[in-house]
Amino acid sequence: MIILQTDIEWINKKYGNIKFQNGSITFSEEAITVFGNLSSEEIKRFSSAHPASIDVHEDLLKNVVFTNTTLDSINVSLDLSGCSHVEQFTIDCSTKENSISWSLSRAAFSYITEKPAEYRIISAPFIHLASLLGKLGLELSDEFVCFGDNEYTFSQTSNPCYSMITSSSGWNNFDGLLSLLTLYTQCPISTIASFSVDSEGKQCVSWNPCRFDMNKEGLRNFELGYMDIGQSNHLRYFLENSTWINYSEHDRHDLTKAIYTYAKSKYIPFHLQFLTIYSILDRFAGNKYGKDPYGAMEKELRAYGIDIRKIGKSSDPTITRLHLTLERENNRDKEVTNFCDLRNYIMHFMSTVEIDDYLDQAELVSKMKFAVVVILLKKLGFNNCGFKKDWKHLSIIK
Repeated sequence: MIILQTDIEWINKKYGNIKFQNGSITFSEEAITVFGNLSSEEIKRFSSAHPASIDVHEDLLKNVVFTNTTLDSINVSLDLSGCSHVEQFTIDCSTKENSISWSLSRAAFSYITEKPAEYRIISAPFIHLASLLGKLGLELSDEFVCFGDNEYTFSQTSNPCYSMITSSSGWNNFDGLLSLLTLYTQCPISTIASFSVDSEGKQCVSWNPCRFDMNKEGLRNFELGYMDIGQSNHLRYFLENSTWINYSEHDRHDLTKAIYTYAKSKYIPFHLQFLTIYSILDRFAGNKYGKDPYGAMEKELRAYGIDIRKIGKSSDPTITRLHLTLERENNRDKEVTNFCDLRNYIMHFMSTVEIDDYLDQAELVSKMKFAVVVILLKKLGFNNCGFKKDWKHLSIIK
């Protein structure tokens, strides 16, 4: 946690400017919180400008000025250009003092210090990462992983819900490392704080609070639990044997989008998971405009060793019983008979209670997720991936 002291002034021509007392900005892994005290009269003036709190968030973003910002009496240059919105606005009135606070989406600052440092804080509990890397017992120490040309060191932070990472030689492949961690754990792991040193030797800090509570996740990929990656299922083997660095920047970008889409999909209802996961399959094994989507995907999935019939049949009785029709021009209507048709129906004609109930009860989304994981693993060079002996009945591989 870092706390900056700052002068805060709200600029408003109609109601008069207000200078907050005891202004501060607190940077924690969960939020960037602005705080200040106001008198009762100032609270009334500020509130009068925002009846029912309408437009207060936009006002705080555009019309608040921060000056004389310091960290332990050291002058700090504050940069809020990357802050897109404010949230969690609160006014707290009591007999002792009145305060106002709100949260920033992201922020950056820099300052001069004798010992600037370079490291990053990521949204993954160190104890969980250490366990995945093979560390057992209560005596936790730094863990090292080779990825590309870099050696990354994972360490504990003051907050056990997060991890610190240092690099032996730059951060060129760091985004790839986060992408692979995200795929392996099925958790959208991100950089919360980045500490770097600029050309003038200043300590630069960029802060982007975590949107997910990874401490409750356990960093466990549901689909990978039923599969073998290759020679080993350990995280270290996965990171050190991936072919990520062999891809072009464009292909890495596509893989990253697919991985984060897959990881974040588990936080949404099943009918939305269906559309989200389908978008990944469509990107890598569909997307043939003017062609029958099921036939096109069936052909493309073969290249990954996936049998589309194990995901869903071309004429699925449970989908047919929904009695849905894709209405087209020139009376060329088409009955919805498979999951590809179902996706098109939802996209063009919206969903129904019956469709949502079907997706909640069927294994379709689970099978589609298995297909996505197989595709991503093979894209990353794990061509011998497959389902464990006791779970062959779940396999979507030919």
